[in-house]
Amino acid sequence: MAADDFEALGMKVSVTIVFDTSGSMKERNKLAMAKQAFSWWLENAPKQTIVRWSLWAFDARQRDGINLVDRKANAIDEVQAKIDRFAANGGTPLGKTITKVTRIIDAENRKAEEGKADILRQIVLIFTDGQDSDLRVPAMQATILRLRDAGAEVFSIGYQGEGDYLAKVSDKFIMVDDEKQLKSGLSEFTYFIEKSAPLK
Repeated sequence: MAADDFEALGMKVSVTIVFDTSGSMKERNKLAMAKQAFSWWLENAPKQTIVRWSLWAFDARQRDGINLVDRKANAIDEVQAKIDRFAANGGTPLGKTITKVTRIIDAENRKAEEGKADILRQIVLIFTDGQDSDLRVPAMQATILRLRDAGAEVFSIGYQGEGDYLAKVSDKFIMVDDEKQLKSGLSEFTYFIEKSAPLK
């Protein structure tokens, strides 16, 4: 089922947040500002529409993505607690992380098509301040397109001048520079989620 069909039906939403915790987030107070903005957003997030939460960050030791909250209901407080503890370190294994997310979403959507799971809009928020440590831009863009082909809608936020390579392959892309702009971008993410919220 295409994303437009999900919207027309007013589907409930599974949100996956991919949060860049690479070493460059130490610079210019970037991580502290991001934590504040996400804290604000989580307090105001559309809880009735989002029925499942996932959170991914980067594992500096393994140079890979790490799943910190795995498709849980009513998990805003847990997501908040994990983000509060984030530290910036290591590279940017965004491609590996997105590949893992893609496998999970593809499997969930296949189950839903077979009637073995609820049909949910799968929305992925990618928040990054840089390029992948290993993949060149075309390969990274192809990775995002595979995520969308698996049935996910992708909302990307580039941070402090980085991440614009995601613009061509995301459903929505926003560039932000500071906490205020990030809050504004996250407000747009709320609109993106609610644009066809279920009727009450």
